Amino acid sequence: MKKDRKRSINFLTIIMLVGLVPLISVSSIIGISAYNILVDEVESATEHNLMVAAEGLANYYANYDLSGEKDRTYIDQFVNDDIDLTLYVGDERYMTSIKDATGNRIEGTKASDTIVTKVLRNAESYHSTDTVIEGTKYFTYYVPVINSSGVVIGMAFAGEKHETVLSVEQHLTNSIVIVIISGVISFAILCFLAAKVITKPLKAIVAKAGRLADGYVHEPIVVKSIATETIAIIDAMSSIQRNLRAIVDSIGMAANNINSEMDTVDSATDNIAATSQEISTTMGELANATQSMAENVQNVNAQIIDIGEDINVMANGTTSLYNCSMEIQEASSSAMVSLGTMSKSNDVSKQAIEEIVEQISTTAKAI
Repeated sequence: MKKDRKRSINFLTIIMLVGLVPLISVSSIIGISAYNILVDEVESATEHNLMVAAEGLANYYANYDLSGEKDRTYIDQFVNDDIDLTLYVGDERYMTSIKDATGNRIEGTKASDTIVTKVLRNAESYHSTDTVIEGTKYFTYYVPVINSSGVVIGMAFAGEKHETVLSVEQHLTNSIVIVIISGVISFAILCFLAAKVITKPLKAIVAKAGRLADGYVHEPIVVKSIATETIAIIDAMSSIQRNLRAIVDSIGMAANNINSEMDTVDSATDNIAATSQEISTTMGELANATQSMAENVQNVNAQIIDIGEDINVMANGTTSLYNCSMEIQEASSSAMVSLGTMSKSNDVSKQAIEEIVEQISTTAKAI
């Protein structure tokens, strides 16, 4: 879980990436395209300006008296605009605004054979982006100078230093870069603010969810947002809180009921314990009574045995008495009747005694 959290990206970063990566990519493509277009436009504009300047120079000096004093007023009028002009008579520089390292005009020098052939001989215009003059690279434009008779008498040159054109291109490039960077920064700020608007309530919702997880279900959820989806999440979280609060309250009521029932059970347990104690005491008393009864039964049994022995003694005495009566009968016939009567009486007594013994035995067995 911790590894997944380390690998995760926060929502703010995602929004910034989703917003800025395409913007930077598109801006880069647009910037490169704009740079190429602007470079082409600058070079085209430079070529056009040089063409206009060269044609103007050719028209100005087409019927000029080249044998008189040199008038360089027109030649020098574009120097402040970084455009140099040169008037050729034939293939030689007659008047020019270009100066060498010592500050002298390079008049009297000749043009290259390529330019002479194309412009002077073929009466065609010539444009180049890398003409080197006195060690300096120029954007150049050459046109033939044709007099009123239609004869090519020379060439008109207009040139702008390469570094001047490149500085314009660099300035435009810097402007493009500044515009793109400003746009990216502005959009980044908007993305950041938009992300904050989205992530701030989400962070608050996460914090509230953590509080809910910790059991704080009665804390109110006060989170504001202008995003419809975030509002839906807030409503869902509030619903979850209400449900959890209802569940917790019902659990609390159930717990209270359980505690009440436990008190009842504890009370019943105490009663059962007291009853058990009373039963234990009663059982002890019953055991003592049983033991006492057993002892009494033993005593009764011993007494019955003694009575039985006494009855046996009485039976033996009766038998002896009967024998004596028989002897007396034999001795005295006169006392026979009396003895017979006595004998009957003895038989009755014996039967009564035996019944008594049998009853005592039955009682002893029952006990």
